[in-house]
Amino acid sequence: MVPGIAGWLGRRLDTDALNRLAGWSSSQQVHRADTERPTPGSFTATGGEQLDEDELHVAVVGNLDWLSVEYADVHTKRGAAASVCAAYRALGARLLDVIGGRFAIALWDQRERSGFVAVDRFGLLPVYWSTSKDSAVVFGPTAAAVSALTARPPRLRPQGIFNYLFFHMVPGPDTVFEGIHKLAAAHVLDFDDKGPRVRRYWEPAFREQADTSLRDASEEMLGLLSSSVDRL
Repeated sequence: MVPGIAGWLGRRLDTDALNRLAGWSSSQQVHRADTERPTPGSFTATGGEQLDEDELHVAVVGNLDWLSVEYADVHTKRGAAASVCAAYRALGARLLDVIGGRFAIALWDQRERSGFVAVDRFGLLPVYWSTSKDSAVVFGPTAAAVSALTARPPRLRPQGIFNYLFFHMVPGPDTVFEGIHKLAAAHVLDFDDKGPRVRRYWEPAFREQADTSLRDASEEMLGLLSSSVDRL
């Protein structure tokens, strides 16, 4: 079982689509009273922690590590989904600038008729996506889940097969399936009436001039390695 969230952005689901989503939820042992039978809407998701608040719809899975005390406090008091809502109201999509940790987030703004799906800076919780026949975005934690939700028979990509045999993996953002993509680390999939667009929201900053000496940096690294092993 792969932890994650799955669903649609920008589409009112028909009964068959809802059944497919509920079926995936059941197969992944996602047991939430409010997601076992999703309700139709422009945003429909299952899995993770969810919240509908003032025309904002959010689904979050993983562990958010807020770089802002304000939203960390909301997280502690009201939960991860509520903290995402609070940050979005203040910062819009720039909320991703102040989130660390291991996560996948899906958000839909009903008022603006737009939304996004994002993964953490290191892509620790995978998100795969595709588009449906009516141009909605379908997302899930595995390529197989997206294929099942779109109800399209999976078609293998010759290049994807070659990549797997050559690299023993399929480098993202491609997958072994036609029309299904992997959201790369530190990337977000924006969606509105213009369609889906993928962009990078964060990249590491490298400085040639360090603020500490090599000796101090070495001691800090050894300390971090020791503490990380102690937590295992």
